[in-house]
Amino acid sequence: MRPVSTASSTRIPRPVARSHAKYAFAALALGLVAPSQLILPIDVARITVTRAVLLVLCIPALLNYIRGLGAGERRIQVADVSATLMCFWILLALTVTEGIAVSAESGMLVVLEFMGAYLVMRAFVRTRRDVEAYVSCLTAAILFLVLIALADTLAGRNLVSEM
Repeated sequence: MRPVSTASSTRIPRPVARSHAKYAFAALALGLVAPSQLILPIDVARITVTRAVLLVLCIPALLNYIRGLGAGERRIQVADVSATLMCFWILLALTVTEGIAVSAESGMLVVLEFMGAYLVMRAFVRTRRDVEAYVSCLTAAILFLVLIALADTLAGRNLVSEM
């Protein structure tokens, strides 16, 4: 048998993981373009398309973020701790002022919107190419909304609400 060499020159490079950020950004742009009148049929909370997209993206974003922490590719930043503390503060403030019922419903939706968006961006935006992909998706969404606004203005009525 031949002994196995442990020299660094014979190391096989790890395959580079593909970035799934562009799919997350496209889903976020879709959520931003969707009318706020579209509400998912959940009795407890008003889950709009944007909130549903954030809710779905939170799981892979959290896994991606934790995987990066475990691999030593990321570190916990002051902003991470501050964002988490702010979410607790939102829930505590709503609980004290409005009660546990309002805090459980409205507070969790605010926390989902803030922390979900923060976590998705923190997990998926790592390189300049990721920023460019996000900006291009956001630009397409804004152009689409401008075209709809122009059509509404030219028609003299709200076409999206009438659909």
